[in-house]
Amino acid sequence: MFGKKRLMVPLALPTIASLTPENYKIFIYDEEIEEIPTAVRPDIVGITTLAATAGRAFELGDHYRSLGAKVIYGGPYASFLIEEALKHGDSVVVGEAEGKWEKCLADFEKGEIKQVYESSALTEYHRQKPPRWDLVSMKKIFQVAVQVSRGCPFNCDFCLVSRIFGRKMRYREIDNVVEEIMAAPSKYFFFVDDNLTINKRYAKELMKAIKPLNISWGCMCSLDVATDDELLRLMADAGCFNILVGFESLNPGSLDETQKHHNRGGFRQKAEALFSNGAFTRPGGDISIWMKARLSWITFKEFILTSDKDRRALFSFIFKLIRSKQIAIDKGLGFLLSMLGYHRHVRLHHLRMDEYRRLVMSQDTGKWKQQI
Repeated sequence: MFGKKRLMVPLALPTIASLTPENYKIFIYDEEIEEIPTAVRPDIVGITTLAATAGRAFELGDHYRSLGAKVIYGGPYASFLIEEALKHGDSVVVGEAEGKWEKCLADFEKGEIKQVYESSALTEYHRQKPPRWDLVSMKKIFQVAVQVSRGCPFNCDFCLVSRIFGRKMRYREIDNVVEEIMAAPSKYFFFVDDNLTINKRYAKELMKAIKPLNISWGCMCSLDVATDDELLRLMADAGCFNILVGFESLNPGSLDETQKHHNRGGFRQKAEALFSNGAFTRPGGDISIWMKARLSWITFKEFILTSDKDRRALFSFIFKLIRSKQIAIDKGLGFLLSMLGYHRHVRLHHLRMDEYRRLVMSQDTGKWKQQI
C-alpha cells in the first residue's frame, strides 16, 4: 500500500458530509489513521456503526454527550439495534441517510431533534453528490470508495445488504459516476457495490465509460461473473486489478442453509473459468523458504490430514490450478487459509446475528476509556 496507513476510508462519512448544509463546519475523523480530538466540544457528532466498532462508537457517544454535544448514530449496527444505540446517543438515522440526515439537522437547529429518523421508502438513487474527500487525509489512505448501485436480489442468511437497501437493484446514471471518479483525488478506487456485475448490461456500459479515465480499481462480484468472458475482458481493460468473490462453501448443503442458492451448480467450471481467464492471470512472487515450509505444514495439516471431504476437495482443486499456473501460489494459499478461518469460525460458534453481535462485543477488550 505504498506506506499508507489504511487501504480505504469507508464511504459513509464523506457521503454524509456531502448532504450537510454549507453553514456547518465539518470535520471527518477515522481513528485508524488519526486521533480523535476528544477535548473539543462539537455542536453535533455523527458516528457510523458496525458490529465490530459498536463498543468504541458507544464510548465516544457517551463522552461527547457528557460535553454537551448532540450525538447521532447511523450505519448497520445502530439501524438494527436502535434502542441500544439510543442509550448512548440522542438520535438514530436508520438505513439510508438521504433525506433523513437533512431532516435531522433541520430539527437540531430548531431544538426539536427526534430520537429516530426512518422511512419505509428507499431513496431514488439516480444521481449522487460527490463525497467530500477534501475532508479526508488522502496522504494516509491508498484508495477511495465509489458506489454505483444499491440493493441485492439475493437473500443470503449471513448478509444484511438486502435488509438495508432492499432486494430491487437501483443504479446511478453512468455519467454521474464518471463525474465523481474524475473529481476524486486518487487514481485508485474500490467499487463498494456488493455485486458490481449483477446487471451485466449496466456493468459493460460502465466499463466502457471508465476505460478512458486510466484508473486502477477493485470490486466485489458474485461467481457468475466467470460466465461472461466479454465482461471480464472489459473489466481488465478498464483498470480492474482485484475481484473479491464470495465462494463461501463447496458444500451444496451449506449453501442452501445460508440461502446462497445462486452459488450452486457448475462451481468448479465457474471457478476454473475465473482463475484461468487471461485478463487476470499473473506470475506469482517469491517467498522465503521458511515461509514456504510454514504455509506447507499448515496446508498439509488442515487440508490433507483431515476427515473433512470438502476440505480435501477444495485443496485438490486449488492445487491443480497452482500446478497448471492458472493462479499464483500466493493467491491460492491465501484463498485456502481464508476459507480455513471462515469454516473454523462458523463451526466453533454456529453463528447467527445475535450470537455474532455478542461475540464481537465480548472480544472488544481494548481499554478505550483510558484514552478519553
